[in-house]
Amino acid sequence: LSHHPAAELIGLADGGDPLAQHLAGYMFSLGVGVKKDVPRARAYLEKSAAQNFPAGQQELAYLLLENDPTPGNVKRAYDLYVASSDAGFSKAKTHLAYRLAVGTFGPADFTRSQALYAEAAAKGHPAAIFALTVFPDTRAANMVRLRNIADGGNPEGNHWLCEAHFADKTLAQAIDDCGIGARAGFAGSRAILAWAYAKGSGVAADAKEAAYWAKLARDLPELRKDQRELIA
Repeated sequence: LSHHPAAELIGLADGGDPLAQHLAGYMFSLGVGVKKDVPRARAYLEKSAAQNFPAGQQELAYLLLENDPTPGNVKRAYDLYVASSDAGFSKAKTHLAYRLAVGTFGPADFTRSQALYAEAAAKGHPAAIFALTVFPDTRAANMVRLRNIADGGNPEGNHWLCEAHFADKTLAQAIDDCGIGARAGFAGSRAILAWAYAKGSGVAADAKEAAYWAKLARDLPELRKDQRELIA
């Protein structure tokens, strides 16, 4: 959206372009660049998925689970995730892995979940690399991979290092990473940095800085529920 106005993307979507349909669906589902409109978001994602576009399939699966998780839609979301994952889309592999681990589609399947995370991580997907830090046998190697991503100039590496150290209660080791991730616009890093300033964890306590970063995090629609509660 920094290069193309929303109207241009929507025009491409209306013209049948599956990537534009995916982007328009994402925008309307979260209210990014346009007013939030879930039914319209679904209409665009249905069109993208109907063209077997992996990103559209993944985003439609996510929308169904978040907005209308009827038994039929849960089954359909699983099929969409599998189709997108089998097409090689790393984000779908990561989403499916998470859903398998938390039991969205039945009993938790940690073996298949870890395998899918590994496939996505092998393609360099930072969120999957972060997920592998949760497993003791793969934590150290994947912390190194995130550090290499960060040192290579990609702030997504810093963001996930911030998340990983926060989860491990070693935030002081990654407070600079949280700052880089927060300034780059990552909602989770902003929430964690706000919490750090509020608690004086890794930085000197500063209520004004805490409020500043909390407000910036709060205004991002992708902020996770647990993180929104953290800074409430």
